Amino acid sequence: MARQAHFAIRAENDADVLCKLLNLFALQGWLPAEVHAVQAGEWLQVDLRIAGMPEQRGEVMAERMRSLVSVATVELAFSGC
Repeated sequence: MARQAHFAIRAENDADVLCKLLNLFALQGWLPAEVHAVQAGEWLQVDLRIAGMPEQRGEVMAERMRSLVSVATVELAFSGC
């Protein structure tokens, strides 16, 4: 199993927030292996898995997401070999 970065994001429930999050990865050439988004009241919970992402790059991407006004929290974890 390839190493995966798992991003757990809580953001405001805005129509464009999912596009903004995915665009950050697209601009860097990363294609998510999995995307899951669920509305929960005022919030949108987004889980993204990216295969093969180095830890340093994952930290940079997490910081970029945290800089978005509509993003409340970003948690990053790595799994696999």
